[in-house]
Amino acid sequence: MKKYVYFWVFAIIAVIFCKSPIFNYAARHEVTSSRTSFEPEISYDEMNSFLRLWPKYLQSNVVQLAVYQVSLADGKPSKVLHPKVVRWLEHRGWNADRFFYVQQRLVSIVQTLDHEELIGGMIKTWQQQLETENNQSAAQNLRQSIDAQVQTLNVERISEDELNMAAPFREDIRNILEGKAAYEFSLF
Repeated sequence: MKKYVYFWVFAIIAVIFCKSPIFNYAARHEVTSSRTSFEPEISYDEMNSFLRLWPKYLQSNVVQLAVYQVSLADGKPSKVLHPKVVRWLEHRGWNADRFFYVQQRLVSIVQTLDHEELIGGMIKTWQQQLETENNQSAAQNLRQSIDAQVQTLNVERISEDELNMAAPFREDIRNILEGKAAYEFSLF
């Protein structure tokens, strides 16, 4: 009988401790993403917070319970992820759906910046060629090529604010997302 009393006292204390701010990581740290998963743009704070946590996520035991690349096409990540992964993120102040949305948004931002740099260089070269081109047919082909490439720019519909936010840190962001580096910079 005495064992049961000790067991229940211990269980109650454990529950109280687990619910307290001392144990709860999210309560001890600023909640990193109170935004809903439906807001398309990510903020500076959200990007920084995500980039701080992503390497820890990749090194954690919970990453083994999830696939490395969560696809939003499969529905809400919180519905397909292991509950331990969802709880791990919640304890760190993140909604799982938003966390993986931010991850995929940052991948898209980096890819858009890369594409704009590549296509921008091509367009600039073609525009220089167009200025000196005397053949009407060749000039028309260059104009069509330029127009076609301009249409491929920013197909992900990334905002200028997001592009400007990430551009100075593009390589750092890429390395963090690929698990090659830890978070070592700040926008502030």
